[in-house]
Amino acid sequence: MKIISQELLKQFDAKLIIKEVPLELRPFCRKWLRYYLDFCYKYKNNPRGTESLPFFINKLRDKDQSKPKQKQAYHSILIYYKIFDIRPGWLGNRFMKSWVMKSKSGTTLRKPIRHTATGSGNFNIF
Repeated sequence: MKIISQELLKQFDAKLIIKEVPLELRPFCRKWLRYYLDFCYKYKNNPRGTESLPFFINKLRDKDQSKPKQKQAYHSILIYYKIFDIRPGWLGNRFMKSWVMKSKSGTTLRKPIRHTATGSGNFNIF
């Protein structure tokens, strides 16, 4: 697994504070960032490319991660994008589009991921 630079971790932690992520959830956010960056490296996806996030979430689904964990990972990566001032084009939609992914068992239609923003800008993972 790739090691995240201290500089990136400092920037990520600063964004977690700004987003008012509870202290007890921050280690999980760091974990999802580490997994996401490792996923992007392994599958040769651009970690700053917003098209990588749906593939990552689909991989979590394929590994039977719970919906709350998928949502936690999703929001963690959106915070990572904020470090680079990246705003996914699909974020303005009420629901993200469904993606058709190839899996070992064939083509599987994935349900859209709901993005719920809170009015105060607080981190909302559950």
